[in-house]
Amino acid sequence: MKTKYAVLSSLFFIIQLVGVLPLRAEHYYFKQISLKEGLPSNVRCILRDEQGFVWIGTKSGLGKFDGHELKRYKHQANDPNSLLHNLIYQIAEDKQHNIWVLTEKGIARYQQQSNDFTFPTDEDGKNITAYSFCLVSDGILFGGKDRIYKYSYNDSSLRLLQYFNANSFKINALSMWDSKTLLCCSRWTGIYLVDLHTGEHRRPPFDCGPEITTMMTDSRKRIWIAPYSGGLRCYSYDGKLLASYSTRNSALSNDIVLSLAEREGQLWIGTDGGGINILTPETGEISQLEYIPGRENYSLPANSILCLH
Repeated sequence: MKTKYAVLSSLFFIIQLVGVLPLRAEHYYFKQISLKEGLPSNVRCILRDEQGFVWIGTKSGLGKFDGHELKRYKHQANDPNSLLHNLIYQIAEDKQHNIWVLTEKGIARYQQQSNDFTFPTDEDGKNITAYSFCLVSDGILFGGKDRIYKYSYNDSSLRLLQYFNANSFKINALSMWDSKTLLCCSRWTGIYLVDLHTGEHRRPPFDCGPEITTMMTDSRKRIWIAPYSGGLRCYSYDGKLLASYSTRNSALSNDIVLSLAEREGQLWIGTDGGGINILTPETGEISQLEYIPGRENYSLPANSILCLH
C-alpha cells in the first residue's frame, strides 16, 4: 500500500536555544516560511548551504531563502538557463560548494554570478535524471534508475559510472558501503549493494523487506533503515541488528518514518503524524517535537515531516 503523505503548508526552521536533556519543545524556537512568503505547500527537500542560504525544493520549483526574503526559480520555456523542470527531487552541495538541483527532467548546477543554471550532460550529450546523491572525495555520485553517474572535480565531467539491470530500480537513497561498493535504496524494491567496477548487485546482509521509506548512514557508520510502517532499525556493516525502535518497544511516536537527519550525534526522525522524534543512539532515549495548538512559536506547524536537514 502506498503511503498517503500529509503535506506541510509551511517550512519551519528550528533553532536550539538551550542544549539540555531531556529535550522539550520550549528549548527551540520555530520560524516558518509560509505561503505568504511565496513558498508552495509541497516541500520535498531542503538544504542549508555553506553561505547560510536555505534551498527549498518543491513540486512547483525551487526556493532560496536568505533569512528575510524568498527567491523563487522555476522552469521558463523561453529561458534556456532556467530549471529543466519544476519537480525537485533533491538538492546537494558538493565539496567545491557547487549547488546541484535534481529535477524530473535532468540535473542542474547553480551559477552564482549569473543567478541561473547550467546543465551538465553525459558522454552522449544527454541530460540525466537522478533521485539521490552521495559525496565522495573526488566528486559526487548520482543515483538514477538502474544507473549510477559520477561528476568528477578534476575534469568537470559527468559520466555513467555503472549500469545494473535490477528491473527499474529507482535509487532514492545511496551511501558508500566500501571503496568500491554502494548501498542503494529504492522505495518499492528494497536495498541492494552495487559493485561500482562490475555493476554486479546483491542484497545486503540484512533484510528489511521491499518497501523502504528512507535510509541513511550516520557519522559512526551505522546504517539506519525505515521499513514502511515498521519503525526504525539500525544495523552494522556485518548485518548485525544494533537496535530497533517502534511504538511497541520505545517512545517512537509513529511507526511510519519519512525522513532522517543527523545533528550533533543525535538522530532526528521525521514521522507521518508523530512530529519529529530526537533519538540519542547511545542511550535509546527519544524526545518529541510536535504540533501543540495555541503554542505556534514553540511547536511544529504540522506533525507529518517529509524532509529534514
